[in-house]
Amino acid sequence: MATAALKSASSVETEEEAHRILLQGLILSPEIEMAKKAADRLQAVYGHAALLRALADFERDQLPRAIPVIEYSYATAPSPDLNFTFTRALISAGRFHEALTLIARQQQPEYASGAYKMLQEAAFYSGEYELSAEAGRHYFEQVKDPDVAYNIACAEARAGHDDQALAWIERAVERGYRDGAGLASDPDFDVLRSRPEFEAIQGMLREAAG
Repeated sequence: MATAALKSASSVETEEEAHRILLQGLILSPEIEMAKKAADRLQAVYGHAALLRALADFERDQLPRAIPVIEYSYATAPSPDLNFTFTRALISAGRFHEALTLIARQQQPEYASGAYKMLQEAAFYSGEYELSAEAGRHYFEQVKDPDVAYNIACAEARAGHDDQALAWIERAVERGYRDGAGLASDPDFDVLRSRPEFEAIQGMLREAAG
């Protein structure tokens, strides 16, 4: 249908839309090499933004199918936008270590921040606790957010790094974390409850709450 629309298109807008739909169909089919060529044509004729619009239409569970085309396009014409799209696709595919490496090449700080946030959360819920903590540390360097520090502590505790977990809880409190009830009931910290440092932190929160 997209091919037929290309032949009968009466405007540049319709032509571009047909090209985007054709690329999306090829990505979702086994015709990956044809999809790469279609991505090249789309960028050459309508610009980089047209390719990004085509990729933005994919649902999260479909995005991994586009990885070969995104990787190919990124290698030939890298950009911060495509880096972010590529990172999202890798995270959706569970390829967390590759995503971490790719984010390090990101030139736009706001994109890097968002990507680290996505990776921290996805890795944690996939049981990749050490990688989640690493992504969180990069994220915290940019935002200094107490909730980010708290989530790093959760990952460190789950990874069995008790001392690091306690240090990050303290950092979260220093940055303004005040949910003493949440800390007391969080199962991520069950292994820390017998530690005097943990009780001391809880005491600090009780005092801060008045």
